[in-house]
Amino acid sequence: MNKVAKEIDLPEILQVNNEDFINFYDALEYLEFEGAISELDNVYFQFNGFVEGCIKDSADEKGDIKTEKVFLDGWVSIELEDAEDFLAEFKENGESEVNYLSLYQGKAKNNQLTENDFEYYLAEINVDSSETDVYVKKSDLDAISDQYGIPKKEWNAADDLIEDDVPITLREETTYLNIIAVLLVYIDGATSDSNEKLEGFKNKTQLIDYITDKYPGCPGLSSRNLSEKLAEARNSLDQYLNDRK
Repeated sequence: MNKVAKEIDLPEILQVNNEDFINFYDALEYLEFEGAISELDNVYFQFNGFVEGCIKDSADEKGDIKTEKVFLDGWVSIELEDAEDFLAEFKENGESEVNYLSLYQGKAKNNQLTENDFEYYLAEINVDSSETDVYVKKSDLDAISDQYGIPKKEWNAADDLIEDDVPITLREETTYLNIIAVLLVYIDGATSDSNEKLEGFKNKTQLIDYITDKYPGCPGLSSRNLSEKLAEARNSLDQYLNDRK
């Protein structure tokens, strides 16, 4: 029998501005009802780059707001009321485009202007889970749980695994085998096209892009799932190596 946990591995907590945050994909599992995340007001991620800052109290008679190009560097939030499709797209595809950002913690600069001079920021960016970790405030999930009476899942440390009679599902097994298979293809170069020569990839994103382009629709090989599983694999190995020290 497989060794599984009746409870779910304790999510990693990240502290920003004295607040506890958990990864978006852990947030999906935090409450007994996955759809509870639809009640979130914001999600958060790290960002640095040029955006258009909307200056406070600068609206003219027509309601147009004056903007200035600024360099934004820090933790930003997406107000989900303004990005209605973000949660569904990010959950399904592992990516979504956003047009508005708010600064949660960090700096925004342009000459004498600072983050204190801006209301929010205009940006056309694609938030991709293979490149950017998106987070949710733990307190927001706790508030949803309290307001609607949705139970929290019981979380457990990874070392507290117990024996159970629940076998791995065929879908889960297929997912893992397909991921292993495409990585072996990359290692030994044995593609179905004898004229194709695999080159090295600069980063994980390039590898994931190659796999999703080469095997569209293959179970377990979506961009989101590959990003999640490869990160889990790396973290698992890192934890093992750290434990050996």
